[in-house]
Amino acid sequence: MLHVIHRIREQFLNLTRHWFVRDVVTLQIGSFAGTLVQAIAGVALARLLQPELFGLYTLAFSMASVASIVLSSGAQDAVTTIAGEAHARKDATTLKNSLAFLIKYGLSAGAVASVLALLAPWIADMLYGNRIIGLYAEVLILASIISTLLYSVTLVALQVSGMISRLAFLTLMDSLVRYLCSILLFVVGFGVLGAVMGHMVGAIVVALFAALSWRTIVRTDSLFPRLRSLIIQVSRVSLRRHLGFSYKTTTLQHLKHRRQTPLDTPASNKKINSTQTLYK
Repeated sequence: MLHVIHRIREQFLNLTRHWFVRDVVTLQIGSFAGTLVQAIAGVALARLLQPELFGLYTLAFSMASVASIVLSSGAQDAVTTIAGEAHARKDATTLKNSLAFLIKYGLSAGAVASVLALLAPWIADMLYGNRIIGLYAEVLILASIISTLLYSVTLVALQVSGMISRLAFLTLMDSLVRYLCSILLFVVGFGVLGAVMGHMVGAIVVALFAALSWRTIVRTDSLFPRLRSLIIQVSRVSLRRHLGFSYKTTTLQHLKHRRQTPLDTPASNKKINSTQTLYK
């Protein structure tokens, strides 16, 4: 019996030494910590705001979630696939263009979301008879737009480069800073406006930290472009050309995962080779 337990223990220790297992555990810890922060912050805000004000806060989030549909349409997942394949092939051009596309898509989606933000007070007045709810929703939509730009592309770069610990830390930091700022601004006397403004302040802080993270990314992996060069490339990359390809990639990946059996592994499946001819 002791021999069996010792053997299981050795197998477990050998498994934890594998880089893939360590990365998965790191991501899970970061995800769990972020969820825990949101849960605790939600309880704290509900306690501080009290039912009436917390109701306004919740309604503002509900309205802002409509804009989040535009901002999170799966482009990040498609770009992660493209960038990962380009990085594996040491194709710096495709890698740079895919990351630039994600920023350009974020700007385009942000423009659409901005229109929704301008309409939010009018919609809130029609639905709830209270324009203030729409103004709160405007702030939350702007915070989402900020997060969609540099933060999202940095997450992709960290994932592709294998910097999982920094990826988990940045994800946790996003939740932690947002809710801490929300609680702090409410406590100092800004009310519900402070609670929603905290998300914008947090988004700006995290975006600045993401910009600083690019120094580490470029220093660690020279295949990635500098942030300044990437921003310049945004104006040159074709949005229409990549939109169709991103949709195709996302659909194929979704179908592949649905058809994948437990015995299949990513290495045993054929890769999507369309990226090899995308920039020819």
